[in-house]
Amino acid sequence: WVMLKSPATWLVVATVGLLAAVLLTPMGLSINGARRWFALGPVGFQPSELAKLALVLFVAAYAVHQGERVRRFWWGFVPLMVVFGVTAGLVVREDFGTAALIATVIVAMVLMAGCRWWHVALLLPPAGTLVYRMLNTPWRRERLLAFENPWANAQGAGYHLIQSLLTIASGGFWGVGLGNGIQKMGYLPEDNTDFIFAVICEELGFIGALMVLALFAAFVVVGWRIMTRTQNLFGKMVAFGITAIIGLQAAINIAVVTASIPTKGIALPLISSGGTGW
Repeated sequence: WVMLKSPATWLVVATVGLLAAVLLTPMGLSINGARRWFALGPVGFQPSELAKLALVLFVAAYAVHQGERVRRFWWGFVPLMVVFGVTAGLVVREDFGTAALIATVIVAMVLMAGCRWWHVALLLPPAGTLVYRMLNTPWRRERLLAFENPWANAQGAGYHLIQSLLTIASGGFWGVGLGNGIQKMGYLPEDNTDFIFAVICEELGFIGALMVLALFAAFVVVGWRIMTRTQNLFGKMVAFGITAIIGLQAAINIAVVTASIPTKGIALPLISSGGTGW
């Protein structure tokens, strides 16, 4: 019952309410076939971004308040997974990439909190079934086929990936100059959001791309040092969770843009357009 007094609990409750409202009310806005945003006049709000922070804070607070009870199955692990499952379930309906990102970080935090390995291992069969069902949708299969050979459908499913690679290659070593990129002039889709790293490569070249990678690496290193130096468990887990989410999301985005993994709609943290992510 002590968790009912925690602000982290009520932040999760508010987040679940917002996620449900996006899916079930007319305020939910669909963009590119995904219903993830609130339309509040000129302002857009994406509750799945709030879910990242809310779950990190909740798991950290839960670990502190529950103490050794997190090692129990029914009174420690299960309530935590119920909260996580409800929140992630609402996210995964329209945003598989963000849900997978959140799940990876939260599972690591759950183990960090002291939950038993075999408890966490019980999540593997349902998680595997969910991933299979999600990937078995026609448009996701099309993305996977486009990743294997984008030139097979260069004007369709493979177009985005090809344009991203062309944008990166156009920059060469030094780039064409800040603001002088051509690909963002209607050739590269999502040039200021999911694929902004390709534009950086074109305009600032290999050197500019390397600087961005170095800054994210520095962020992760500093976050890790903060985590290791923090004495209390709550601060340590929050530092780990935030650092892991931003670092892992950056790695996934850059991997998508460079055609290292199949295309997924996930933004580059702190750089992509979109106020909620910031």
